[in-house]
Amino acid sequence: MANLNEGKEIVDKISERYTLSLFRVASDELNFRILNCLPLTVKEIEKEFKLSAMPANRRINQMVDVGLIMKNKRGEEITKTKLTEQFIKIIHELKRDVVSELARII
Repeated sequence: MANLNEGKEIVDKISERYTLSLFRVASDELNFRILNCLPLTVKEIEKEFKLSAMPANRRINQMVDVGLIMKNKRGEEITKTKLTEQFIKIIHELKRDVVSELARII
């Protein structure tokens, strides 16, 4: 039974670290704007957000690494994943809560 609990703890720790990384990458203001505009190609992202190739690819690779986007073959559209959809939903819900709290505070 101890091995099973240890395994659960390891999985919990890894998933927590991964989730926090996902939030860190997705909550970057420019990354969040990009996520909301998908699907786009890399070239369209560069043009739309006035990024050169290297910064655009760095951001895209970070988002791929945490599972926010799927990048297929070169030149094809980059698409959102289920994690992106859930993250955007959480942020919109949180934004509504923030607005009600601000109204209460102010």
